[in-house]
Amino acid sequence: MSRTPNVSKPDKTISKRSNKEIETLEELTPICETQNFIPPKSLNKKELVIWNDLVKILKSVHGSYISDADIMTMEIYCKSKAEYDKACVEWENNPMMYVKVLSGGIDKDGLERMQLKINPNYIIKKDFSLIMLKYLDQLGISPLGRARQGRQATNNKQQEAKEQLLSLFNRKEE
Repeated sequence: MSRTPNVSKPDKTISKRSNKEIETLEELTPICETQNFIPPKSLNKKELVIWNDLVKILKSVHGSYISDADIMTMEIYCKSKAEYDKACVEWENNPMMYVKVLSGGIDKDGLERMQLKINPNYIIKKDFSLIMLKYLDQLGISPLGRARQGRQATNNKQQEAKEQLLSLFNRKEE
């Protein structure tokens, strides 16, 4: 006699959260009320200038909510931008895609062997530009980051439009 296995259905309440639960989690997220954005002490002078520019941008972005956890993201962005700027200056001094590097041997003519390698400033520029884009995305400053935040902004605009429409309908003519 064979016995069929007892397979219970998965509990969907565990895997799915209600909108109310998600809203509650968003409300519990700490928000910088003052938005003073005190710079970390680990920033040097160049990074501090970038920090101040970034703070101006963040304050000008409509509906920008920056939590205390984002301070570290801002710090990493500033350090990446400083390294990127440094590599850009070096790249302008030597804009060659490849540079000659001694390979440590002597060829048949008695000259030291040379090897072509990709300019390290190009690699640094490329790597740090990708890092900067990633962090701008996370801070909601890049076009993609703003698009990701757009759902909330769209909801806010819809609510404002509804309120304006209701006030228009509820007005009393004298």
